[in-house]
Amino acid sequence: MPFEDYQKLRGWIKNKDRERFSGYLGKGIRQAINDTRTGKSGEDLKAMEGGRAINPVQEQVMRNPVVGLFMQGTAFANMPVRSITLDDRNKNYVKEHQDGLEEAKKNLDEREIDRKYQGIKMPWAQVKAQEEREKN
Repeated sequence: MPFEDYQKLRGWIKNKDRERFSGYLGKGIRQAINDTRTGKSGEDLKAMEGGRAINPVQEQVMRNPVVGLFMQGTAFANMPVRSITLDDRNKNYVKEHQDGLEEAKKNLDEREIDRKYQGIKMPWAQVKAQEEREKN
């Protein structure tokens, strides 16, 4: 199938889907409201749901497959959001990074001292020594 025909077909399918589902939620909500007006009282709902009263409008909306897909998508999106911890509000990140840099510098100085005793020079020390030799 040529690309242009494929694009036309895709557009036609999108438009048909939009026509099919346009107003579907509104119709479902209106139908649920009408159902509540036709005699289902809160006591009947509690008996049907095992003692738990559910809003009939909410029940009708949740039966909609589009809403179900949306709810599943939000559940997936909520997983990484739940993994974010919010209890470290008083944490000082700048101080932690400064401490880390100081510790790294201390470790580097210790390594340099160890290398001096072994006769190994750091690369920047070799460059500095070479520059001093060139000056003399």
